[in-house]
Amino acid sequence: MRYQDQIARLVLAAALLLTLTTLPASGQTSRAEFLKKSSIVFIGTVAEVGAVSFPGVPASSRTVVFHVDALLEKPVSVSITQGDKVTVEVKDPALFRKGVQATLYTNGWIFGEGLAVREVGHEIWTAQLKAVEPSQMRKELTKIRKELRDAELRARIQAVDLVLVGRVVEVHPGTIAAVGGPPMPITEHDPDWQEAVIRVESWIKGEQANEEIVVRFPGSLDVAWYGVPKFKEGQEGTFLLQKDQVSGIPKAMLAGAEVNAYTASDIHDVLPKEEAQRVRALTEQ
Repeated sequence: MRYQDQIARLVLAAALLLTLTTLPASGQTSRAEFLKKSSIVFIGTVAEVGAVSFPGVPASSRTVVFHVDALLEKPVSVSITQGDKVTVEVKDPALFRKGVQATLYTNGWIFGEGLAVREVGHEIWTAQLKAVEPSQMRKELTKIRKELRDAELRARIQAVDLVLVGRVVEVHPGTIAAVGGPPMPITEHDPDWQEAVIRVESWIKGEQANEEIVVRFPGSLDVAWYGVPKFKEGQEGTFLLQKDQVSGIPKAMLAGAEVNAYTASDIHDVLPKEEAQRVRALTEQ
């Protein structure tokens, strides 16, 4: 009898794993697409249709109040816990009626006495899915999130010219004028070009003979340059760089010689030094 029970448990575990990886309606591809576009994910049961969970949210036929059965993902700054009631502006209210349970992939909409979100996508829970523990769902979402982050980073690696591990040894005003660049017109969005000299510890992509390279970046805090990495002396990291096509002057001065200038256009191009091993592995795939 014990042997039969053990076999039954193994069969159940296999069925649950199959449920997580082959969804009945949307499929794993759709789940990944939902996760790309959402930041708040929870399992909920419909409490009211055409209603709201707190004042200040405009009620409509598309607003549905859900009881939160289990929280799967959320930003640290968002306050939502199991047992809360959340207003969801759904895409198709005809799919929801009182008592229906679903996984909701959403983004924040209104924050006040409660939380209101907008639907990105959903998965209606069948009897098969209801056998899955929330902890198993969290593990599956974590796995998909990692795959999405790896795919995004791999694409960034393929798009840049250099990937290296190094340390910023100097930061100074840009040397654009010194290499024959015409005076740039001063505007309210003036970048205030600065240059960081990075001493290379190891190369991951685009290995060169130079031990130091120049990275040009905007010192301005203007909104036009929001999200562009700023560098400071002593900073260490794993850097994804491309030849400067932003300032209009592709060269910089280093130790009295003209060299290529590089840029990092996005915060994801500057990673912690500890990420080097992960970046190297993705580069080799």
